[in-house]
Order: sequence, then structure tokens, then C-alpha cells
Amino acid sequence: MSTKDIVSTDALNQVWGDSEFGNQPRRDVIAECLEHLTKGFHPPSTANAICRELGLTKEVPGPGPRVLTDLGFNFLIAFHQDEA
Repeated sequence: MSTKDIVSTDALNQVWGDSEFGNQPRRDVIAECLEHLTKGFHPPSTANAICRELGLTKEVPGPGPRVLTDLGFNFLIAFHQDEA
């Protein structure tokens, strides 16, 4: 399974809007944000909002960072498989 199977290019473009992350590819930004969350770090707010809008992360009750949804975990796994 590819990241494009999990999050379509159209959905990514729609949610992305005018966000700017330099020359870094959009799917790399998403994967980096998800990796930050798995390590307990707080990713940049714009990337975090994009992940939430795509359904890759969700809020948890109480203080603390967002957590990955099943879709988010699958995206991260597919991203690393695409790199191999």
C-alpha cells in the first residue's frame, strides 16, 4: 500500500491550501509530523492541523499531544515502505 492509496493527492492539495514548507515534499512533511507525535514531540502547528484535517491524528482528552489514528499509522508505515 502506498501513501497515495491512504491520502489521495486531491485530498492533500485541498487541505494543504497555501501552506509553505520550502522545498520539502508534502508527503514528507506529513510523515515528519506523524513521527514527531509518535516520539512525544509537538510538531509545527500548521503541519499538525493538516494531519488532523486529513484524519491522520485525533485529539485525546486532557493535556498532551494528539495521537495517530489507524489511518495515520498506516500512512507512516506506507511512507517508510515507499522509501525502501
